[in-house]
Amino acid sequence: MKLQQDYIDAWKNVINSAIVLKLEYTNNAGFLANISESTPQNIRNMIELSIKTYLQQNKFLFDTVTMTKQSFTIFNNVTTSFTDLNKEIIDYLMSTYEPKLRM
Repeated sequence: MKLQQDYIDAWKNVINSAIVLKLEYTNNAGFLANISESTPQNIRNMIELSIKTYLQQNKFLFDTVTMTKQSFTIFNNVTTSFTDLNKEIIDYLMSTYEPKLRM
């Protein structure tokens, strides 16, 4: 989870740096940056919401994988138990009928 947070922090830093550099470039080049004061903050808010969505999707995926692994483990255990039970039933039946078969 630490690696994921480091990745997200680096991604945020790149986006924020790109915004600041573009604004600085447009100002230094003499272009009129027709953006409101709130535009960079709106972009940051969109990034934050994107990150939250990404984290929720990762949690959902992780939970799904975990549940799938548990389901396979349970299925394998049940299959093994069923096989063992059938073997015991067959062994019992064979032991019951064995004396009759030898006659």
